Amino acid sequence: MESQNGHRSVPDPSSGSATATPDPGAPSVSDPNSPASSQFGRAAHSALLVFVAGLGFFAFVIGSGLFGTIGQVVISLTFFGTALSYVWWVRLDQTQRDHVVREVREYVRRKPSHS
Repeated sequence: MESQNGHRSVPDPSSGSATATPDPGAPSVSDPNSPASSQFGRAAHSALLVFVAGLGFFAFVIGSGLFGTIGQVVISLTFFGTALSYVWWVRLDQTQRDHVVREVREYVRRKPSHS
């Protein structure tokens, strides 16, 4: 069985337990032969996460200065909801994502009932 990080569980004949050994075909992060685009993609993703976290921190500080406790609560709930939505979206498979996108588009295109 292979895990997401490229390690396989191989039974150790002496102890009878499974140990994780690196998959020889999977490129390592420090492997000079791994594609530069995947390393660049990981670095860009990490930089984006740090940037968004910094924006969240400054929004939290500015919100608390401008609006006090209510500003902190609103901004905290906004970022918490966004983080939960991101985690939920990442865990969906492609068919579920397509279904959600279709449903949201139908909802947005629906005419208001009060007209």
